[in-house]
Amino acid sequence: MRRARAAARARLDHLLKSAPLPPPNEPKRALHNGAPMRAEDPRALAKRIAGCFRETRASAATGGGAAGGGAGWLYGRGNRTLAHASDVTTSVKHSILYLDNLKAASTTSRALLRSSLGMDYRIYWPDRNASWMVPGIESPPVRSDWATSGCVQRTRVTSQCFRAEVARAAYSTMFSFVRDPVSKFESAVKQAWHNTPLLKGWFPNADAMLDAQLALYAAVQARDDPEAAGEASPPSAFSSALLECAETRGCPGGWQGLWIDEHLAPAGWRFGGTTADGVPASDLLNWVGRTEHIDQVWDQLAEPVLQAAAASGAHSPRKMAMLRRRYEHHAPHANPRHTDHMTDPGVLSAAGVRRFCNSELFRHEFECLGYERPPECGSVSGASPERLRALERLWRSAAASANE
Repeated sequence: MRRARAAARARLDHLLKSAPLPPPNEPKRALHNGAPMRAEDPRALAKRIAGCFRETRASAATGGGAAGGGAGWLYGRGNRTLAHASDVTTSVKHSILYLDNLKAASTTSRALLRSSLGMDYRIYWPDRNASWMVPGIESPPVRSDWATSGCVQRTRVTSQCFRAEVARAAYSTMFSFVRDPVSKFESAVKQAWHNTPLLKGWFPNADAMLDAQLALYAAVQARDDPEAAGEASPPSAFSSALLECAETRGCPGGWQGLWIDEHLAPAGWRFGGTTADGVPASDLLNWVGRTEHIDQVWDQLAEPVLQAAAASGAHSPRKMAMLRRRYEHHAPHANPRHTDHMTDPGVLSAAGVRRFCNSELFRHEFECLGYERPPECGSVSGASPERLRALERLWRSAAASANE
């Protein structure tokens, strides 16, 4: 296996050096704020997102609509690759579940929960701290084999450690955040470079990383589900080399599966992680905020957490005062990166944004999360007028029910 890993890495390295991916020769995308379609209540947004991804999965399963065809492979067609879990931070004692959507206020959210309530998404000693994180750990309907079933991945608690009905009973607040898809991807590129510096040598700008991620996705799809891949052209030498790296884990960071780096996964993948009984995480969430409006909704989330921290008696008055100064009325940006937009290699070019918007992997992010497509995307929306009307009805219905 060690030789196979070294060979896979050497092949991809040789390919990239002999035919390097060119830097984008088009202008950078316009700087915009990733404005969402509307600033809605987080409870309504949670229902809207769940409804949209549910409709996308249903449409994909029948091969109909704009979400049909290959998108079904990503959003829920029966396939061994898609039986995936999503990382969660949980506490039965405090009745809170947080779904970790990377690069969308994830560090900020985890810091709030950890510093105030001692919550963590890692289980280092299952026999010591699992019972207060995962409900009914020793009895059905939670997985009785949770410690060995793979529901704890890399010491992280995941959505597959419990069944949906147990989660709904144990956690009154189940929340996450979303972010403008283009901005989220660009931030993920920089995080991938930070995590594995060699990746920046191989994929020196956001366009190159996007092309590599799309190529790997297409190669894994063609391998695992030829029917979903359709009549796409045969995998290129580049995508085949990427796939070999994923299969042998021989490349920087030991990537495997669909992602060169886990931060590059779209929100739809995170929200599609399932419980032990196959219910998508998006169907559990009852509060989803937007990072663009985080200060407007932060107190809805932070104030109950701070009150629970004060009631627990675990912190001194001085520590509670510090927590309130840090988290009350605003969300501290825990992982900021400030660069020049026009020269930043982590910003997509206009052509890169078009490829991003119209790719099978990312195009559903805009409609399901409720973000306007950037002007660089062009006129191809990826959704039929009928689907857009149906999505608008979902928006109105979710908003009405949230206000009841």
